[in-house]
Amino acid sequence: MSKAVKVIQANASNPKLLIALGIGLAAGVVILTETRRRRRRRANAAAQRKDFGAFVVRFELLPFPQPPPPAARLPLSSLTFAIKDIFDVKDYVTGFGSRDWERTHEVSEKTAVAVTALLKNGATCVGKTVMDELAFGITGENRHYGTPTNPQMPSCIPGGSSSGSAVAVAAGLVDFALGTDTIGCVRIPASFCGILGFRPSHGAVSMIGVLRNSQSLDTVGCFARDPSILHRVGHVLLKLNSVEPRRARRLIFADDLFQFSKVPPQKILNVVNKAIENLSGYKPPKHTNFGQYVGSNVPSLKQFQEPSSNLQNGTSTLKALSSVMVSLQRLIKMSWMYLCDVYCKEANAKVALFLLHRYEFKTNHEEWVNSVKPKLGPDVSDRVLAAINTTHKNMKILYKVRTEMRVALQNLLKDDGILVIPTVADSPLKLNTKKGLSAEFHDRIFALSSIASISGCCQVSIPLGKHNDCPISVSFITFHGADKFLLDTVLDMYSSLQEQASIASNSVHLPDTNGNMDASELLKEKGNAAFKGMQWNKAVKYYTEAINLNSTIATYFCNRAAAYLELGCFQQAEEDCSKAILLDRKQCGLGVREVVYFNKALLGKWLRHFAMEEQALWRTVVASKYGCEWVGWSSKEVWGGHGFSLWKFIRFGWELFSRSDRKLKIVFAGVPQLGIMVFGFVFIWSAVGYAECGTFVGVLEAAFLLLNRVVDGDFIPGFQVGDGFGVFGLNVDLGVPVEEVEGISVLNVKAYLRRGTARESLLHYKESAEDFKHALVLEPQNKVASRAEKRLRKLMS
Repeated sequence: MSKAVKVIQANASNPKLLIALGIGLAAGVVILTETRRRRRRRANAAAQRKDFGAFVVRFELLPFPQPPPPAARLPLSSLTFAIKDIFDVKDYVTGFGSRDWERTHEVSEKTAVAVTALLKNGATCVGKTVMDELAFGITGENRHYGTPTNPQMPSCIPGGSSSGSAVAVAAGLVDFALGTDTIGCVRIPASFCGILGFRPSHGAVSMIGVLRNSQSLDTVGCFARDPSILHRVGHVLLKLNSVEPRRARRLIFADDLFQFSKVPPQKILNVVNKAIENLSGYKPPKHTNFGQYVGSNVPSLKQFQEPSSNLQNGTSTLKALSSVMVSLQRLIKMSWMYLCDVYCKEANAKVALFLLHRYEFKTNHEEWVNSVKPKLGPDVSDRVLAAINTTHKNMKILYKVRTEMRVALQNLLKDDGILVIPTVADSPLKLNTKKGLSAEFHDRIFALSSIASISGCCQVSIPLGKHNDCPISVSFITFHGADKFLLDTVLDMYSSLQEQASIASNSVHLPDTNGNMDASELLKEKGNAAFKGMQWNKAVKYYTEAINLNSTIATYFCNRAAAYLELGCFQQAEEDCSKAILLDRKQCGLGVREVVYFNKALLGKWLRHFAMEEQALWRTVVASKYGCEWVGWSSKEVWGGHGFSLWKFIRFGWELFSRSDRKLKIVFAGVPQLGIMVFGFVFIWSAVGYAECGTFVGVLEAAFLLLNRVVDGDFIPGFQVGDGFGVFGLNVDLGVPVEEVEGISVLNVKAYLRRGTARESLLHYKESAEDFKHALVLEPQNKVASRAEKRLRKLMS
């Protein structure tokens, strides 16, 4: 026997060698199988990308037969459409964007009413499209079926939850497509994919045969590239009459909402304004602060706002509204509680949206989720769990918000109004980006989408080209039931809008005057121009329009008062000045003049080197900003640092102080009889250790020690802790009574001068003299105030 044969026999008799050979062979088979599987998957993925990954399943539902001649052809003849995988089709399982849902449900026995209506009118259905799992997202991403490719920006999300339908239309695979819109699920992908997206009035299109997400918010919506197709499809779905008398149209720009957008507001506003210049039947556009309007006309939203929110800027209202929307969806579906702390700590509009969405989602699907325990994407899974844990608290108020919101929109828009807003605030996010889960992204997008969702009004998103290579759009909203009016408007304006958008895109970009100047500022500038041209009535008109848009700016009232004085309207001028003074005290910072005098008084050892009136100047300047209380004065609660020189000494401790949710309150109290003032801080903190508080107080002590050297007063520091409050104070014997501090109430020199002039004309000499005296305290070298004060002193002597 040869040596080689002996070696083989010896190895064959070794069991370890046989095991190793077997394992190697098995591993080779597994590797080969996995390689082939991956090749097939790549091939399937490549094939899928041919239709941009838009479809879950392709099929063909033929339209109903055409009527015999001479009857006209069906209105949707020769058009193809796709439907979101939330619509029932006979003999197909409705997948709801989830493999687990598809696995646990039977085939549908009937086709959805909306789909049947389209087939009856001549359209051909060619398949079902991808959607977010359980219609629960707005990104368009799906872990089971993949994310459809956005034809406009392939590296970015298409938007959801009706992502596949939007992509199918944007890619030219179909003429139109159906989706559903709950919290923006048609409008958002329409904007991101650069196509038309229509959300009808709530309840206007049948939802029979459509899986429910949140019945108070759900609507059947549609996408199209061509406005005439959108118009025809809308008429079929809504069963509208083709002929209706033409109505005048009145555009209302929500200026505050355009400030949410990353696109310069004037770019979109100019396009829309230019588009209607050559169209008939359009009234002059109006402007409004929509957040303030909702805050004033939807009182139940206050239930969803934290005490620290600032309602005046309107953002708080919109965020609370959107939270109500999402909550009701969750408790009939299982949404999620997005965090709301972008523009303010809690905002009403968004809160309402969230609560409504969550409540109704939970009601609809809690039993299935608990029994099946579906495998969901991480983002959707978190939202579903949050929705499952939603309670029934405040549900009656949620529905009350919905009713009040619809009435408020009806009163604002009436039968001819069209609210103009941005569809979305941000450009599409990159695929698989963590930013897609950020609170800021959701806050901004839901503040806009909640308006139509909560009110039930109809809305169309209209593409306007691109900005920085990203699709941009504008939305029109009309009152509930005005769907035909809205569709007719889009058809009428679309060509002109696209023409103006093209011109704007090709023109050299000019920066907005004074940065991103909103409409109220533009109206103020027009008023100033009219004033300089001695057109007093016209100036009053412009200032009044600016005030209607933003009633929190003292300058608008002060400028209108100047125009009223020229017109001899002294009573109106006095009222405007008083309003300006009040607003200035509450909101305005120290002006340049006041900072100079503040520093001069603070650093000049003023107890010995200044006259009695100037001794208290720095205290009066600070006190006048915040107003007086019975025993002295205290500031409003503020967040963050101040620009005064005094506060620069505690800048080192400010970063520590601002880490957590703590409010600062400046306190100035005293005993008038003894001339003792207590100047200090009151602050409330949360989740902060005593050691850190001690460090902060040490920094404050150093600041007050420096102040003590300046004012020659008695320094008595103290720090007390109790009931969540920390107090650090300083006693200084100033020798000046508290009444002197109370005598100065504002910083606005012009407002004092104008009110003094108005009061003098009304023969209120004493009050007029006080106004001029106040102006002199703030600006001692003001010759107008000095001459007027001397003149009035003689009159009263």
